[in-house]
Amino acid sequence: MDTEYETIPNGRVLVVDNKDMSLYIARGMLSLYGLLIDTAKSGYEAIEKIKYNVYDLVIMDHDHMMPEMDGMKTTRKVRRLKGGYKKLPIVALTANTADGTKEMFLAGGFNGYIPKPIALLEMDKILKEWLPPEKISRRARATELASSPIDNIMLSFNAPSRRFSSSELLKSSSLFPATQYCYAMPLLKQSV
Repeated sequence: MDTEYETIPNGRVLVVDNKDMSLYIARGMLSLYGLLIDTAKSGYEAIEKIKYNVYDLVIMDHDHMMPEMDGMKTTRKVRRLKGGYKKLPIVALTANTADGTKEMFLAGGFNGYIPKPIALLEMDKILKEWLPPEKISRRARATELASSPIDNIMLSFNAPSRRFSSSELLKSSSLFPATQYCYAMPLLKQSV
């Protein structure tokens, strides 16, 4: 199966989530595009990174369990910062897909949302919609995906190495469906 991906080697994205597994998986998905990826585990850490770095996109977990402040409060604070932060694309990452969700996020200062579990096609759509078109470049072709067991796959994308068992990966399925994970893993391994 051949799949084409756009690459965005000069794009910079901040992913905010308090769960290590979610950050590793999001980093892995985004690394398929060649993006520069930063992560933050709290709203305060995200605000500090946003103030001192230039991001093309922020993907913010909407979880009310995020330490210190949730994604909605963090986004509101970012929008009040002096500078061009009102135009910074911030997309919510949420399991809430009930009627009115989009309107709630737009009213809260988000530009849109990505439903959990994240689908690769949905991520592709968000990146194309919110990243500057001049940063999206050549097409990369993923051919012949190697098959490998899902047990103990190492994910280490500019972060300390950590091995996740298949049971840990399945527990993360609220973020990333296992079938897509199995499909994308050979690509992720190539990017390490």
